[in-house]
Amino acid sequence: MSLRLFGVVTVLALLTGCGGSDSGPERYHVSGEVKWNGQLVGDGMIYFEPTQGNTGPAGVAAIRGGKYDTALEGNKGHVGGKMLVRIVPGLAPDTPILDDNAPPASPPFPLWEEVVDLPKETSTRNFDIPQDAEKQLRAKQISNQA
Repeated sequence: MSLRLFGVVTVLALLTGCGGSDSGPERYHVSGEVKWNGQLVGDGMIYFEPTQGNTGPAGVAAIRGGKYDTALEGNKGHVGGKMLVRIVPGLAPDTPILDDNAPPASPPFPLWEEVVDLPKETSTRNFDIPQDAEKQLRAKQISNQA
C-alpha cells in the first residue's frame, strides 16, 4: 500500500470513528405513548433535554400514531436524570404529504413541556397531556417572566 493511500485510509477511518460508535456519554432508550384527552396524539416530535444540573446531549424521537421509541432508526436516546421533555404535536419530519391542497391537521395543543427524572437504563414513559395544556403552558411562561 502506498504512503498516500495509507494516509487517505487513515483519515477516512478517523472521520468515521473506525467502528462507527458514538462518542460521548452513554445514551439510554425510552419508549411510550403520548396522549391528550385520553387519545393518542398522532404524529409529532418528542425531545429530551438535560436540565437542573444534568449535562449531556439531548435525545429525540419521532411520534408516530401516538407512540415513540428512541431506539428506532434516526432517533437518539437520552443521558438519564432530570430532563426537560418537549412534546410538539403535528407532522413528524418525514411524513409524506399526500395532497398538496389539503390543509394541515390542527394539533390539539401547540407544545407541552414538563420535567421528568429518567433512569439510566432502557425504560418506558407515557405522557398524558392535560386538556388545558396551552393554558397551563402560557401561565407557566407568565410566571417565569415575573
